[in-house]
Amino acid sequence: AEGGWIGVRDPGQVMRTVWVAGADLSPDEGATPLEALPEGGCSDAQVTPLGVVGSGVEARVVDSRTGEPLADVVVQVTDSAGVPIAGLDATTAADGTFVILLDEGLDEFGLRLDGTSFDYEVGFAGEAYLAGAGRDPLQVYQSFGDARVWARGDLGDIGLEPTFVEGRVRDSLTGEPVAGVTVYRLAPVEIDATTDFSISTVTAADGTFRLLGVRPELEEFGLYLDGAAVGYEAGFAGGGRGSFGTLVMGTLSEAAVWATGVAGDLALDPAGTVVPATTSTTAPATTSTTTPSSTSSTTTTPNQPPAINSLTASPNSIFAVVGSGSCGTSTASIAVSVSDATGIASVTAQWSMPKEVGGTATGTITLSGPAAGGAWTGSLGSLPNPPVPGTMVSLTVTARDPQGLTTARTFTNSLYVNYCLI
Repeated sequence: AEGGWIGVRDPGQVMRTVWVAGADLSPDEGATPLEALPEGGCSDAQVTPLGVVGSGVEARVVDSRTGEPLADVVVQVTDSAGVPIAGLDATTAADGTFVILLDEGLDEFGLRLDGTSFDYEVGFAGEAYLAGAGRDPLQVYQSFGDARVWARGDLGDIGLEPTFVEGRVRDSLTGEPVAGVTVYRLAPVEIDATTDFSISTVTAADGTFRLLGVRPELEEFGLYLDGAAVGYEAGFAGGGRGSFGTLVMGTLSEAAVWATGVAGDLALDPAGTVVPATTSTTAPATTSTTTPSSTSSTTTTPNQPPAINSLTASPNSIFAVVGSGSCGTSTASIAVSVSDATGIASVTAQWSMPKEVGGTATGTITLSGPAAGGAWTGSLGSLPNPPVPGTMVSLTVTARDPQGLTTARTFTNSLYVNYCLI
């Protein structure tokens, strides 16, 4: 036990450890109170997972973005090398659940999930050994080497990522749907002279689109909309929200990075749209004769929200230490590249990560940097102890310019955290 946590460890496999909050445990009636148990070993203790106790594995498969249950996902039990075992499979029910009974002699196994029949990813469940009620969905990895070998019982929710992006394109001035707009998926490495336009779709009569073939393992990608054929602009989705949806910007650096799934409404400007002019009128001249008033008009370009261009964490893997002592690096330096025509007033980064037993831990760090824009830096450490082994820390950066306009961008794969036992 350490700091209110109790570690239950398989004596034959040191890495197979489950951390449970002491406050969540209560002994059986008539058993020894927890505070009276010897530290280090209890020969008469028997710890079993919830759900299908000792006989199988069960979980619920959900959309990783929305949390909605997914039916008809094929789930296969694999051996310790990731190869499916014949006869050990199931298909999720309407509520996303499945149960697979296992032989008692199967010591190590994995889970392979396949949602390709309805445009979801295929991969291996990973990130933690057991899931309790209320914790965030477990992830699916494309490589079995990235996933963990599972224990029996109730794994809770497993999040499966869409391999599509869907949304609706609307006229930015009227809100009416725009048909005939071509929507492309672009990876950052492809935004150059050799841009690949092979993955695309065209909006329907109601302005909707569903872009297939988007790889969930692609950490960052952009959406490019081309409305030239129907009298609208071309540009990258992102950079703030207008009256009728997310705006379309001229460059990728101004746009937001997209996630798979539902993109919502995207507001596209009609070609040749002019920003309303700011007009000032001088008073009529004071003379003995009637003189037409003198007017002058000036056109100004509204200030745009800041652009959040990139984030780096050094190192990109840090440790939360369980016990006394130290191991590895416990603090990461965060650097965010931001820009704005009028300068930068503030930059903050909110972090979030799943806790070992239920819920999500969050916090905010304030970055510092040049008012003219550029690299804003800060540090992240003192994370909850212990975290889920190998968990991904999500960082949402918010930049504000002197006029009060803000931009937020989420970086989901920039920092990982492990715990080490001392």
